[in-house]
Amino acid sequence: MHTKSEMANLMPYNVQWDNAEKTAVLCSLQGHWTWHEMSLALEEMFALLDETDHRAALIFHTGNHSYVPPGALANLRKLINISHPNEGIKLLVGVPALIAALFAALNKSYYELIKEFWFVDTLEEARAVIKQQLAHH
Repeated sequence: MHTKSEMANLMPYNVQWDNAEKTAVLCSLQGHWTWHEMSLALEEMFALLDETDHRAALIFHTGNHSYVPPGALANLRKLINISHPNEGIKLLVGVPALIAALFAALNKSYYELIKEFWFVDTLEEARAVIKQQLAHH
């Protein structure tokens, strides 16, 4: 039997506030993960958003790994349809080319949902985009 903190260490992701102002939630994915684990990570991100009364960006950082679990298209369709009232823009950091290509393929059917997604190469770039977005709102 594992404790909750031990189980957290076994998961291929980590979810936390990215800054003290709580303007962004960071989900760091490590190694091989499943779509179910991504759904669990999203639930944790939404739990953090429940703590605020303002919008916050969601950052998904893959660590520049090229791994994508099977069933990407169907699962991406499901995930982009799930949202939280306090959710701001969504930044995908260093995602594999396959994910970017699937988003491009989904763009026509899901434009209103996908337009909130930003693709960036580094966490620093993601934070700069968030800062710029906050300055304009």
